[in-house]
Amino acid sequence: MSWGCHTITETGTTIMNSPEGRAEMSRMYEQGATPIEYIDFIAGQCDPKNEALMYEEFGELPASTIKMVIDAWALAVKAAKPFVITSVLTDEPVEFARARRTRLVVDIEDEGVIVSLLHFPGRHAEWSQPSRVELGIGR
Repeated sequence: MSWGCHTITETGTTIMNSPEGRAEMSRMYEQGATPIEYIDFIAGQCDPKNEALMYEEFGELPASTIKMVIDAWALAVKAAKPFVITSVLTDEPVEFARARRTRLVVDIEDEGVIVSLLHFPGRHAEWSQPSRVELGIGR
């Protein structure tokens, strides 16, 4: 995990839990928004430095992972519970890099929904993600 991962998960959690974030993202969810549309919205709420970091870090992840995070967020919103996304350091960085592993853990608890994301930056299964160009990342 990079420092950027922690920054975007903290920033993303704040934006996704804000009243404005919940309202806009709920509208987007109902309309079937794509992963890049969510990234655009969240990044657009950041200062310029974190906006670029948001695109960089989300661009590292498979699009399916972004969709799973949004589905977990929607579950929390529907239950009127808090949502938290965290970046977790793996104790097996070499194995994660070698296997090009991305792990997403969703904990559903009485108090809310917690998403834990583990990955090794720049090392993801090629088959699991569209290119950054397809996602529109890296403008």
